[in-house]
Amino acid sequence: MKKILGLVSLFALTIMFVQCTGNSKRVNTVAMESHKTTHIHYDSIISMERLKEIGIDRNTLLRHIELQENAWNGGDFRDDQSIPQYMPTETDFQLTIPLVKYYLSTHGYKQPSTELFQERIKFVFGYQLKMDKTKGYEGIGTDGDFDFTLPYYAIYKNRFITYNWLLRDLLSVEGDKIKLKSQVFQQIKALNNFIFYNDVNAFKLLENLQSQGDDDGLGTFYNGENILEDLFASYNYYKKSHAKSMVFSQV
Repeated sequence: MKKILGLVSLFALTIMFVQCTGNSKRVNTVAMESHKTTHIHYDSIISMERLKEIGIDRNTLLRHIELQENAWNGGDFRDDQSIPQYMPTETDFQLTIPLVKYYLSTHGYKQPSTELFQERIKFVFGYQLKMDKTKGYEGIGTDGDFDFTLPYYAIYKNRFITYNWLLRDLLSVEGDKIKLKSQVFQQIKALNNFIFYNDVNAFKLLENLQSQGDDDGLGTFYNGENILEDLFASYNYYKKSHAKSMVFSQV
């Protein structure tokens, strides 16, 4: 009888363990799914109210998105000259900085030290930063005047480099929210990791990343492969055989 009771007790404990384990798995599964949902939301969606917190005026952003629709009108290579071409200004560029900063800060970007930041830009681009704190950023290879066609800009405080991106390349407006085009931001992060840390995984990512967006006839999206082509074709640091061999030997 005691043996039977012992078996019954063991059986009951086994059922309780299985139930607890099952519940634990369900809790973990729910938690994981919740994390995924939260991460996806956090990764790509910003409410209009949140914009102000990261340093962007909603009305200014929407106005410049609209203005940039005419960025490809007119110009020397367009048949239709009836609509004046909009030339992006420094304000257009300034609107992109908080977006890049937000993405990098929430996706594990490790800021280089100030010394490494300046050193790598000098080595890679052959340019000594002036570190003019009145603006907080500087065009790499410029005499100080703003030029939207200049490829690289160094952001001092947050120690990253970025491009002059049209807003449509970075985001889309969906009702009362904006949706970041995540692959473009992954590309910017990979660019910085490659420049400052010779990160081979970042190199591989740039090789394979294609910017999000449909071909709407308004120019070609600048992808990771284009970035690498420019780096290895335009800057002596990457033209040198030892730099190339260092990168490709690890790929």
